[in-house]
Amino acid sequence: MPISIFNNLSSLQQLDLSENQLSGRIPREIRNLTKLNELLLNDNILSQEIPEEIGNYKEMEELNIESNELEGPIPFVIFNMSSLKTLGFSSNNLSGSLPHKICQNLPHLQGLHMSYNQLSGPIPSEWFQCKELITISLSYNYFSGRIPAGIGNLPKLRKLYLGDNILSGDIPVEIGNIKIREEMVFEANALTGSIPLVIFNMSSLITLGLYGNKLSGSLPDNICDNLPALKILSLAHNQLAGPIPSQWLQCKELQFLYFNLNHFACSIPASIGNLTKLKVLDLADNNLKDFPKEIGNLIELEELWVETNALKGPLPLFIFNLSSLRTLDFSKNRLSGSLPDNICHNLPNLQYMRLFQNQLAGSIPSQWFQCKHLQTLLLSYKNFTGGIPTRIGNLTNLKKLDLGYNNLTGIIPKEISHLSNLETLVLQVNNLNGQIPFEIFNISTIKEVGLTENQLFGHFPSTTNFPLQNLEELVIGLNSFSGSILSFISNASQLERLDVGHNSFSGSLTHTIANCKDLKRLALTNNRLDSVLPNSIGNITSLQYFTISNCVMRGNIPRYFGNLTSLTTLSLDYNEFSGSIPPSIGRLHKLQGLYLNDNKLRGLIPSEICQLDSLVELILANNMFFGHIPACLGNLKSPRSLSLNSNELNSTIPTSLWSLEYILELNMSSNSLVGSLPLGIGSLKVLLELDLSKNKLSGNIPDNIGGLKSLVNLSLARNRFEGPIPTSLGTLISVEVLDLSRNNLSGTIPKSLETLLRLDYFNVSFNQLQEEIPTAGAFTNFSSLSFLQNNALCGEPRLEVPPCKTSGETRSAWKYIVAGLASAIFISLLLYLFMRHKNIDNASETDLFSVAELRKISYRELIQATDGFSETNLLGSGSFGSVYLGKLNDGMNIAI
Repeated sequence: MPISIFNNLSSLQQLDLSENQLSGRIPREIRNLTKLNELLLNDNILSQEIPEEIGNYKEMEELNIESNELEGPIPFVIFNMSSLKTLGFSSNNLSGSLPHKICQNLPHLQGLHMSYNQLSGPIPSEWFQCKELITISLSYNYFSGRIPAGIGNLPKLRKLYLGDNILSGDIPVEIGNIKIREEMVFEANALTGSIPLVIFNMSSLITLGLYGNKLSGSLPDNICDNLPALKILSLAHNQLAGPIPSQWLQCKELQFLYFNLNHFACSIPASIGNLTKLKVLDLADNNLKDFPKEIGNLIELEELWVETNALKGPLPLFIFNLSSLRTLDFSKNRLSGSLPDNICHNLPNLQYMRLFQNQLAGSIPSQWFQCKHLQTLLLSYKNFTGGIPTRIGNLTNLKKLDLGYNNLTGIIPKEISHLSNLETLVLQVNNLNGQIPFEIFNISTIKEVGLTENQLFGHFPSTTNFPLQNLEELVIGLNSFSGSILSFISNASQLERLDVGHNSFSGSLTHTIANCKDLKRLALTNNRLDSVLPNSIGNITSLQYFTISNCVMRGNIPRYFGNLTSLTTLSLDYNEFSGSIPPSIGRLHKLQGLYLNDNKLRGLIPSEICQLDSLVELILANNMFFGHIPACLGNLKSPRSLSLNSNELNSTIPTSLWSLEYILELNMSSNSLVGSLPLGIGSLKVLLELDLSKNKLSGNIPDNIGGLKSLVNLSLARNRFEGPIPTSLGTLISVEVLDLSRNNLSGTIPKSLETLLRLDYFNVSFNQLQEEIPTAGAFTNFSSLSFLQNNALCGEPRLEVPPCKTSGETRSAWKYIVAGLASAIFISLLLYLFMRHKNIDNASETDLFSVAELRKISYRELIQATDGFSETNLLGSGSFGSVYLGKLNDGMNIAI
């Protein structure tokens, strides 16, 4: 700003330099214009601080320096210019606070405009001396605290703008003292409590904006009785509840009604149909259930938003007769029925149609030529059938077309390539077939193409002349495409997402992929790339998600992966990568998932993995890693899954791993780990799966393993554990799989395991367990396969183990054994005396005892032979006991 103009104009009263390109600071020489009463410097590029000299004007009535780049605090001397009527500082970078007694020396002030700055602190509380004030505009700052009740003392105030600050507390009821208020906007603050009813008595009110607070309570049913001039009512994004008021007849001037993002319930009142001047009706994101036909009376309605409610029943077809409609959104409800084929007949101005996520069915309408202005058509997540109508190609202004997640069949019509303004094409998850019309890639405006999960095919050429310079997303996975996709997109310099997994693409991962400097998501899973990873992939530093699983990739993992510091997911699993994990991977501090399983990697697990501060899942299974498990893995902040199974690890398990208190899955099976389980194992309170099977672990299973209260799957099979099964396992009430087979466990199977009602698989085979198998709870469902090769177990016959001996059976058995022995001695004595009586005349005859075959007969056979020592087999009894007749399985009769 030239300084010389201020030297010889001491009598100047009005200076208007607004709407120019003036830059630099406001010169202090401006103080020479002592008679100035109007200074307009707005809409320039002035910067730096406001000079204090600007506050020396005693006759200044209007000071406007809005829309510049001024910064720093407002000099308080400005608030001493007692003649001021208008003070305009909006749209700068001013900071600091306002004086507490802002009105003390401003008795004539009518307009205070300070919106769009960085002012902070409380809003001044004393306003009673600004009796002429008409407008207060303090929006878009950082004012905090409560709305001062003193504002209610401003009798001429018409416009009050306090939106987009950090104000809190209740809206003061004193606000209602002002009878001629026209606009009151408190949007985007943190105000709480209910809306004072006095607000609804301001008969001059034209705009009421309370959007984006935390206001609660309900609204008065007669909300419009004293608001005849109201044009804008914005109560959206609060916590208001109850029914929507039913009496709207007297709000005849209302044009904009925003009740979205609240907790309103019940039906939409029919009386809203009386608001014949209404242009915007937004009732989205509530819990509304019915849509009245009276809405069809709103002939001037331009925008209708009722998405995300509980509307059900047939789609109200009368809405397609509201000829002024530009936006129609019924998405995320439960509406049914079909769309009229002549859907556009009475909607010549329609620009946005959003009907996705309902229960609509039938065919997609074929007549679209009258919707010439349509820009967005969203009909996804429904049950539409049939083909895509070719006449959609007539919607030449269409920018977004989403027909995904339906049951559409047939081919993609090539007429879609006529949509010269199309930016988004989403047809994914349908049953479309045939060849992809490559003409769609001739649409120079195309940004997003989503064709995932169809039955499409087509050979992508290795070179391309398609204008893909605006393409940002290409999502075509789960089809049968072939060719060289990576060469095809070589000139897509704006590409951010490439998802082509589960196709038949081939060719090498060329260096051209590095041309996609903005690539964030690269998914190539399940193709036949048969290639190595180029070093140039380390130049795509924007990459956040990279998966190339099951693509027959080989070679080493490039050390340049360490440059991809934005990566959150890295999946190289199910390939043929060899070599070791490069230490540079430790630089990926944002990495949450690292999947290197099922490769041919070998060597030590590098300790640099422990530097991955954000790691949630580490999957290294089915490789050839050897040596020790890094103890520093126990220092990871938030791991949920750790899989090191099926490697050649041969160390002890670091005790630090038992301090991962938030881990959910821990699998170290199929290694050669040694040592015992520490007592600290019980601290993993949220662990769901623990698999340590097929190792060389030994010692006792610690009793505090019962502290794993969330455990669902526990496998310690094929180790060298010994000692008893801990009874504390009975406290694992969520466990479904418990495998302790092939160890050296001894003792009994604890009865406490009968309480594990969710137990579905149980195996203790090949141990040294003994005594009775539990019979209650889940044990009623297990077979003999759960208890193989435990020779001392007993139980039910279906388990193929001997029956157990009860205490009563043991006493009876001893009684029978004693009686049998006594009887045998008695009979033997009789026979001896008889033989002696014969004087050994028959000495030449065969001695009964000498020819008798000595047999070893089990007690079980004695029970069976005598039918359980029943009375029908009793031969006699005497002082030495009883004698029973028995018959063995081979037919031999015996006396017992």
